[in-house]
Amino acid sequence: MVLSWRHVKPRDDGGARDCVVAGEDGWSEEPCNRLHHWICEKVLDLDHLEAERNKEGSVMPTEEEEEAPSITEFHSSTHVLPVGQTARYTCHAGGTPEPTVEWLHNGRPLERDGTDDQSEAWVERGFLFVRGGRYGVNTVCCMASNSAGTANHSAELLVFDACDLTLDPNTAHRRLSLSEDNRKVTLVGEVQSYPDHPDRFDSWPQVLGREALTGRCYWEVEWRGGVEIGVTYRGITRRGWGDDSGLGENNKSWVLYCYDGGYSARYNGIKTAPPLPPAGSTRVGVYLDRPAGSLSFYRVSPGGGGSSDTLTHLHTFCSSFTQEDLLPGVGFWRWKGSSVGSSVGSSASLSRL
Repeated sequence: MVLSWRHVKPRDDGGARDCVVAGEDGWSEEPCNRLHHWICEKVLDLDHLEAERNKEGSVMPTEEEEEAPSITEFHSSTHVLPVGQTARYTCHAGGTPEPTVEWLHNGRPLERDGTDDQSEAWVERGFLFVRGGRYGVNTVCCMASNSAGTANHSAELLVFDACDLTLDPNTAHRRLSLSEDNRKVTLVGEVQSYPDHPDRFDSWPQVLGREALTGRCYWEVEWRGGVEIGVTYRGITRRGWGDDSGLGENNKSWVLYCYDGGYSARYNGIKTAPPLPPAGSTRVGVYLDRPAGSLSFYRVSPGGGGSSDTLTHLHTFCSSFTQEDLLPGVGFWRWKGSSVGSSVGSSASLSRL
């Protein structure tokens, strides 16, 4: 026997159930007996139980858990900026609820879409634009905030007078070879056939720049091996092994010594070791702010992800520079009178910005 059931609710049956029964003469519909009723009720109970289980097992929607913001993307178009040009910054942040992003320039919050022809910085379509109007170090900060907290990312932008530097062959020691239009110097083992000149270093393996440094000037040097990078007065002595001839050994010159193991800042024979290692970077940025009396060195590292390079401060010298000409200088440090053999191949290149 096969049973199925259904509700029939005609007006005169009071909601009774009929059963469909398969007999010898086929299917027929007749009032359910006690067995049929028991089977139908159990089916009803199972349906009700399944419905309750489904109801209990359903997951009620819950409120999203809060998540503090994090800066997921920060890009800048440049890390150094000649006066009058403009840099652009991008910042994106994640978090729950979605964080709001605010820009700060030199610690001052900026109005969203507050474009002004006279502004040094403004926000437009979510981007931050900084115009190179204020010399020196500009600080840019992206701050993201929501109800769970805040996050920020800062970067430095150097605004400078454009300067295009080359090395002066008349100052180069005879163990130094100049190349790439006098922008690269390499310590070599062979004596170079330079003519005699009163400006040439005859003992310390050093070379000076041709152009004097004025105002606020920034340049970069790509180095290899062990190289001294710095600034000196034009009047530094060119003869002999005395301290008055060596870059960083007197009160006329300031240098940063770069080598694979780290850095060493030196002035008047006093050494200061910045705590940061090269960390895979072989570029150094030099920023002279002569009116402010400061000379700063930076590690220049690739930005990655399409962003500009990043600057990490290494050391700053402070001095009330006199009216005497200042020149960029490059040297290859060694003990007085020692052989250059162990340093051969060390080099420094002045980068075009």
